[in-house]
Amino acid sequence: MAFLRILALTGIGSIALSFFMIRRLLRSAPTICNCALTKATRVIITGATSGIGEALARDILSLSTETTPVSLVLACRDSVRAESLKSQWKSQYPTAELQVQQLDLGQVSSINQFVARMKHTAPVNVLINNAGIMAAQPDENQLMDRSMLVNFFGTALLTRRALEEQILHEGRVVFVSSSLAQKGQLSVKVSSQISLFNQFSLKLCS
Repeated sequence: MAFLRILALTGIGSIALSFFMIRRLLRSAPTICNCALTKATRVIITGATSGIGEALARDILSLSTETTPVSLVLACRDSVRAESLKSQWKSQYPTAELQVQQLDLGQVSSINQFVARMKHTAPVNVLINNAGIMAAQPDENQLMDRSMLVNFFGTALLTRRALEEQILHEGRVVFVSSSLAQKGQLSVKVSSQISLFNQFSLKLCS
C-alpha cells in the first residue's frame, strides 16, 4: 500500500510539473521595445561594428522614416569595417543618414579630436556608450592601461566632454553593460594579486 501511495504521489507530481512547464512554454514572450520616433533623431553609438553595437545600430536605423529620419554616427576604431557596414545599410535604410567617425576610447587625443569634430555638426539626441573590450589573459600593463581606458575612463571622458561642449541637445546617455559582471570579483585587500583578475572583473567598474 505504501509503495502504491508513493507511486500515485509521484505521478501526480509529474503531471503537475508537466502542466507548469507547458504553461511556461505557451506563455507569450514579453515585448522588450515597441518604439516609434516622434521627431528626427540624431544618435551616436560607440563600438557599432560588431556584436551588440551592430545589432543596436540596425534596430535604430529600422526606426527611420521619411517624416522622422534617423541620423546615426558610427563612432568606431575600425573605420574600414564601419564604412563597409555604412555601404550595406544605406540601401537597406534609405531614409536614414549614416556617418562614420574615427574614435579610439583608449586614447585621450582621439576622444578630444572626436568631440572637436562633433561640435561643428548638428546636435545629438542620444549617446549610446556601447564600446568595450574583454581581456581574457591580461598582463599587469593591460589591466591598468588599455582595458580600463576603453571600458571606464575613456567612456566617462567622452560622456563628460559631450555634455560640456553641449553636443547633446536635450539628449539621453545610454550605457551598455553586461550581466557577466556578476562573475567578476573585486577586492581592495588583494588588488596586487593579478591571479584574482578575470575577463569579467572590469565590468564591475562600470
